[in-house]
Amino acid sequence: MSKAGHALIKERMRLEDAVYGGEINAELMVSKTQQILDLLR
Repeated sequence: MSKAGHALIKERMRLEDAVYGGEINAELMVSKTQQILDLLR
């Protein structure tokens, strides 16, 4: 868990090398978007 907010979550995702993250308010963030799109094909 981390503090809420787009910039804070994106920074934490970079630190954790996370692919997917979000907030309880349903704002979802995805890093490495192209890799995920390739997996869905």
